[in-house]
Amino acid sequence: MPIWGLIRWALALGIIALSMMNASWIATATPGQLTLVAAGNSRILAQGAQCTRATVFSAIDKSFADRADLVLVTVRRAGNDFRIATPNLSGCIENANAAPSIPELIRQYPARRFVFDVGGDDRALDALLNAFDAADRQMDRRYAILASADVAARARAAAPSAWTVDMAAAETRFDAYVWRGWMGVVPPECRSRTIAIPIDKQWMVWGWPNRFLSRMEQAGTRTILTGPAQSGEGVTVAEQIPQVPRAFKGALWVENIAAIGPALRQ
Repeated sequence: MPIWGLIRWALALGIIALSMMNASWIATATPGQLTLVAAGNSRILAQGAQCTRATVFSAIDKSFADRADLVLVTVRRAGNDFRIATPNLSGCIENANAAPSIPELIRQYPARRFVFDVGGDDRALDALLNAFDAADRQMDRRYAILASADVAARARAAAPSAWTVDMAAAETRFDAYVWRGWMGVVPPECRSRTIAIPIDKQWMVWGWPNRFLSRMEQAGTRTILTGPAQSGEGVTVAEQIPQVPRAFKGALWVENIAAIGPALRQ
């Protein structure tokens, strides 16, 4: 057989082997269920509504009513104190007498799950952890901490049971897996961390969804499905729901939980 014929056969066999290695339909679906993270809610406030404890708690209540599993709240400095707000209310958090404190949130929602956004503020992380200690509550796997790289490293050391997310790093791990995941290898930087998959780039993920999720589970890695790559947001409209695979058992980052939660949980 001519050398070019051998090369063509080798390429064909290589493609077949690569396809089988990353075939999702061969892999067993991962156990668990889809987790909805409410990163925002368009029906929370009327324009110009005042930021009060009642308003913040009402916003949180509506997100849970819209079938969120976790609600994102911001922990921000207000004078010498730290206060809680939802992302679209964070602009009024400077009024320390209006927004709820961390202990008030803990007392108000003893059985609910939250993602606490402390950003790049070490003191916000300390205030959060101290409030949990004072309330004799564990910062465990029910809760998540969203932070910058440096603060996330501290959070992992201080609260190893909690889910700690550095979203910027999670997004770069997508690129790392796209480049190296074709051989079934989970890159070292992805292991025991979080990887973010844009909803419009699922087709680039080797083994998506079942085989990919199985690899991530074995690597101790959590997966977040976000909105389109260039949006910098979560899923926003009900028309995006068909793009969420039924087999996906990770976290869905939802910008508009009012539109997504009830429709997705039907």
